[in-house]
Amino acid sequence: MTKHRWTVAVLIAALAIVASVALIFIERRPESSDCDTVRAMLDYNTAHNSEMAANPDSTDQQEAGIDQYQEWASRIQLYSENIADPEIAVHTQRFADLAKQTVTLVRKARNETQHSTDRGTPSWVKDYAAIESKSRAEIGALDAKCPA
Repeated sequence: MTKHRWTVAVLIAALAIVASVALIFIERRPESSDCDTVRAMLDYNTAHNSEMAANPDSTDQQEAGIDQYQEWASRIQLYSENIADPEIAVHTQRFADLAKQTVTLVRKARNETQHSTDRGTPSWVKDYAAIESKSRAEIGALDAKCPA
């Protein structure tokens, strides 16, 4: 074989290797529809948080506020159920579970706040901080998997 044919053969082999690596990378990337769903979920979560911060519940509207939290957790769960990629789904499922835990904790906090005469730190504060920390971690993982 001549030097020219060896060069051509090496170039063809190198091209085949590059193409194979590119295909593997493309196949391992999350489906765009999953990332579209994740981005919609995160946008919805941000909108919910903004709404809750802008319209804090007054004493006579506390049940309506809990309904808003329940609706938020249910929608997060629906988003989570529509994720096919297991590497993404694990994070959306954890986030949905944390959303449900948040609803339970908001109910507990409202109940304790209404019926407590104690001026110390409420018992739910530490639990809420833990849920919030875990939620931020899951949101960070989802942002990394599906950047905006």
